[in-house]
Order: sequence, then structure tokens, then C-alpha cells
Amino acid sequence: AAAATGLVTWVVIDAIRGHVSISGSCIGPIVGLVAVTPACGFVQPGWTLLIASITTVVVYFLLLNKHHMHFDDTLDVAIVHGCGGILGAFLTGLFPEKSVNLKDGVDGAFYGRPIQLWYQIAGILTAIGFAAACTAGILFPLDWIMGIRLAKEDELDGLDLT
Repeated sequence: AAAATGLVTWVVIDAIRGHVSISGSCIGPIVGLVAVTPACGFVQPGWTLLIASITTVVVYFLLLNKHHMHFDDTLDVAIVHGCGGILGAFLTGLFPEKSVNLKDGVDGAFYGRPIQLWYQIAGILTAIGFAAACTAGILFPLDWIMGIRLAKEDELDGLDLT
């Protein structure tokens, strides 16, 4: 349901903007799945559709404006998976219901337990810190040993030629 919602949301926004792209039709379902992953097993199907559509809209417009962000993200992984996952995890603090998962479930902020939203925020910040530390632990030594960027001339010529 989340993948289909991501696809439909992405294609509708593309159509409103005047062009429907194959790459967008491939990214939309991924965004929907990334968004709902933290909430799987804890939310009703209707909330799944809402989580996927909200996240898809946000990620769509982040990708439209990625040229203002000054980082190298060729495959849009940071925006699609990072921002989509963060938003999905945040929304998981709002919509879960204990009745969906009686064994391990809890109610979210919309069902009388607002502390769950703060637990989600703490989890998001912990995951960001862990990912940043691990990435730095890999990339700084690698950059020091052999470099992680291409030469400027190679980037301008294009990777296919170089």
C-alpha cells in the first residue's frame, strides 16, 4: 500500500508539473516503502497511506531543490532514504495504536501517548549521530590514504570518458 501510494503521489505531482518521468515512477514507491518501514506493524492501513503520501511530497520537493544543498549525492540516497526515513520515523510517533500490535505495540501521540513522539525524536537523533560517526570513521581515513574525490578535470570531462 505504501509503495503504491508513493508511486501515485509522485506521478500526480509530476503530472501537475507537466511531465511524468520514469525515474520518478521508480523513486516514488521507494520513498513510500522507506517512509512506512518504521511504522510497519504498528499503524492502521489508512495511516500507512498518509505516511507514504506526506513523505513522498516532502522528498519530491527536497529533490527539486537539491541544487541549493551543497553536498555530493549523485543517487539521491541522502534525501530519499535519509530524509524519507527521518520523516517516516517521526510520523511513527504520531500514528501507532496498541490495538494493531497487542504484544509489542504502544499508542502514539494521536492516541493519547505524546511521549512516543519524543522517543521517536530521540531515536532519530541517535541514528543520525551513529551514521555520521560511522561514515566519518570510514571516509576520513580513506580520504587520507587514497582520496575519495575525482580530479576536477575528470568530473568536468565526465566519468564515461575518463
